Amino acid sequence: MAAIDLNLIRVFVIVHETRSLTLAAEELYVTQSAISQSLGRLRKHFGDPLFERVGRRMEPTPVAQDAYRDMRAALDSIDTALGRIHRFDPSTSDKVFRIALSELGEIGWMGNILSEVRRTAPNVRIESVALDQNRFVEWLERGFVDVAVAPADLSGGFVRTRVKDQSYIAVMSRQSPEIEEPLTLERFSALPRISVSGDSAADLLETAERQAGVSRDPAATVERFAALPSLLRSNPGHIAVIPRPIAEGWAHVWNLELHDLPFEVPPVRLHVCRRSTAQSQGALDWFYSTVIRAVVATPADFGSIHVDGR
Repeated sequence: MAAIDLNLIRVFVIVHETRSLTLAAEELYVTQSAISQSLGRLRKHFGDPLFERVGRRMEPTPVAQDAYRDMRAALDSIDTALGRIHRFDPSTSDKVFRIALSELGEIGWMGNILSEVRRTAPNVRIESVALDQNRFVEWLERGFVDVAVAPADLSGGFVRTRVKDQSYIAVMSRQSPEIEEPLTLERFSALPRISVSGDSAADLLETAERQAGVSRDPAATVERFAALPSLLRSNPGHIAVIPRPIAEGWAHVWNLELHDLPFEVPPVRLHVCRRSTAQSQGALDWFYSTVIRAVVATPADFGSIHVDGR
């Protein structure tokens, strides 16, 4: 078989991972036309279409599926070797990194992440995207995000580091009737509940409630945690289950009563997860370790989430 340009292998791997000519072009800082031309050369080389458009996605053919693993491994080995020679220099880089964070993660950690990045990389930029629990694994696989902070034990070859365990607690307004009553299973089940659909641990909470026999439809559902304080204040007698750090930060500001849950909820184990990489190994290593340092060092205080001007 004739020799093949290393850049063509890189195009093949990234198109396979992103399933998109547009995203591949963005990843490689070239035009979409250049990606199409490279695919044309690859198709001629392999004697196969390699990728076929299905809707808005470029789906790999069986030949491409079979070739991907070996080509990816070869490219990673080459990038690792090159990285030892040409090391990533954060002090001169203007690279853009993309990180997936939950609402609480963005509020609680983004400031510290940016400060840690700026300490050694004044020209590096960071883009935060809203964590989608159902899609972030795909985002990591495709390279749409470089790093995600998520409550997940990932299957496959992803590199991840466990950074925090997060427990949950019940909150209600101190104006609630019978506020001094203990929060039993019966009382928890009877109280109208406000849930947060954007909570990345919502499935874990639902499972724990179902196992305890207290699962039922919420009285109201909001997308963001920031909507809860005013709702609880204006609706005494309602209850919400939220991460302990944010509850403790809100308790005095919003006159909230905190109650331990009357059933077992395993702590949410938060991981910093990094994407698989077909290039810029040194840059990704640096950003991944920087995010880990920043998240670990961030105090568990989310009291800065204020609404209604407070």
